[in-house]
Amino acid sequence: RMLQIHQKLGMVTVAALVVAIATSGGAKGHHGLPGSPGGRNVHMALGATTAGLYAATAYFDLAAPRMPGIHVRGPIRLHKAMAWIHGPGMVMTAVLGAMAYSQLNKGERVHGIAKYHSDAAIVTAAALGTAAVICTELSGVAGLGGSGGGCGLAISGFSGSAGLGSGWRVRRCLYSASGSNVNAHLG
Repeated sequence: RMLQIHQKLGMVTVAALVVAIATSGGAKGHHGLPGSPGGRNVHMALGATTAGLYAATAYFDLAAPRMPGIHVRGPIRLHKAMAWIHGPGMVMTAVLGAMAYSQLNKGERVHGIAKYHSDAAIVTAAALGTAAVICTELSGVAGLGGSGGGCGLAISGFSGSAGLGSGWRVRRCLYSASGSNVNAHLG
């Protein structure tokens, strides 16, 4: 159940990050000059919301009980590898964003390492989006469809199907123990 919550929160976190990036133009202004205080505040609030959602998402993954004998395989290996990019990236994005926010509020141009805030955000968004796409297939949500990775379990001696929620469909086996399958459908 905790990994199901992790998956759903992950998609909400990706959406929040996309919206935060979309509002970045109002925060920075043009040609390095300060933007409007209102634009900065909206962007900062969305960034803080994204960071909070990210922390909650990470908690549900890290606190989920692990089953002995389960070995990571398939697309989940890449999903987990992306965490080594988007985890530090989320921290750096927040730190650099706070520095840039402070500099702009003082009427200064963004300078020093803070000028890499948007670069860190873009790399983080790409890694987080990749991790989400690897593990989730949207079906029936706002007309989105597609195929791709999935999150499932293969547990020794058990084969079956389980309903896990609304609007999501999870496919492919990611964990293996003696080669049996559990096909999970979030639908």
